[in-house]
Amino acid sequence: MFDAFQIGPFTVQYFYTIVLFTFLITYYLIDVLLKESTTKQFIIKHYWTVVLILFFSYKFSIVLFRPELLLTNQWIYFTGGQKGIYLGVVISIVYLAVAVKKEHLSIKKFSISILIVIISYILLYHLIKIVVLSFV
Repeated sequence: MFDAFQIGPFTVQYFYTIVLFTFLITYYLIDVLLKESTTKQFIIKHYWTVVLILFFSYKFSIVLFRPELLLTNQWIYFTGGQKGIYLGVVISIVYLAVAVKKEHLSIKKFSISILIVIISYILLYHLIKIVVLSFV
């Protein structure tokens, strides 16, 4: 099994490990590299909430897209796939739009904060993927 590793009775895919490390490193990179501003405070305040929204929508959107699986025990092992990620992105954007409106942040700062996080995450994801998969 080249795409996963065992930790006791659990099988963990490399993809999930890379994604988790990327989220952690992105958070700390943003915390360290950005100067104190309302944009940094906004990112730090809402970062993990958005990550959890993405995770739960990825994991449990199968209930929305394939409700017939609720009658079986198999739905626990499935993920929402790309549709789940897209649903999570839409829910996250709605959540962030409400947060922007509540905190009276400008659209420009909101766009900058989203752009910073997305670019940081994508660059770090590919870098970590190259490093981790080169040792496997």
